[in-house]
Amino acid sequence: RFTVKKSAAAGKQLDGTILGTIPFEKARRRRAKEALLIRLPIVSMQYAEACRRVATRIEHHVRRKGHTVILVTSVNENEGKSTVAANLALALADAYKKVLLIDGDLRKPAQYKVFDEKPQGPGPLAEVLQGDKTPREAARLNVKSGVYELFLYRAAASLESMLQPEKLQALIDAFKEEMDYIVIDCSPTAAGADAEVWMQVAQSAVMVVREDWSDVRVINDTADMIWQSGCELAG
Repeated sequence: RFTVKKSAAAGKQLDGTILGTIPFEKARRRRAKEALLIRLPIVSMQYAEACRRVATRIEHHVRRKGHTVILVTSVNENEGKSTVAANLALALADAYKKVLLIDGDLRKPAQYKVFDEKPQGPGPLAEVLQGDKTPREAARLNVKSGVYELFLYRAAASLESMLQPEKLQALIDAFKEEMDYIVIDCSPTAAGADAEVWMQVAQSAVMVVREDWSDVRVINDTADMIWQSGCELAG
C-alpha cells in the first residue's frame, strides 16, 4: 500500500507543511475507548508535549495569517482527527485563549464521547442548524476544560437541510468577534461532501494523517481540494 509508513518520509511524500508528529500512545485507560486528552494523567509527557507543540505551530501559523476559524479533518475514519481537534482546543484554552469547539461531523459525532459527556437529545449544534435555538443560546462553557462547546449527540437526521453554507456561515459569524479561535471537527473527506461545505466557512484547515493508513495520492488530492475551496491548508 502506498501510505505514509515513517514520519521522516512525510515531508517528501505529502504536499504541504508538516506541522508535527504525535506518537502512538499506549495509555492505561480507565474506561473503554477513553480519549487521550493532554490534561489526563493517563497520557505520557512525551505525548502531551507533542500535542502541545503541534497546537503551538498551528496557532503561530493562523495568527500570522490573521485566521481564527480552524477546520480539522482527515481522509478516512480512525485517523485521530477528533482527538487532535479536542487537544488543539484544550492547548489553546491553556494559553488563555477563548475557544469554541464545534463537532461538525454530522455523520459520526464524537466530541461528546471525547469529553465523556452524557448525550441529551440531538445536541446543541443540531438545535442551532434546525433553527430551534440561536448559536449563543446553544453554546455552553465546559467549566472543567475551559472550552466553549457546540456538540452533536447523534448523527444528523437531515444532512441536506442542516449542512447549508449560509447556515454554517451564520453560525461562525455569531462567534467570530467573541472567540479568539473556533475549532471545527468535521467528517473525513472520504465520508462525503460534508468537509467541503465546512471548508467554505473555515479559514485554515489541518489534515490529520495516520501512519500507514490512507493512500498518499488521496491525501495529496485532498490537500489540493482544500486549496481549491479557498480555505488555506495550514499543514
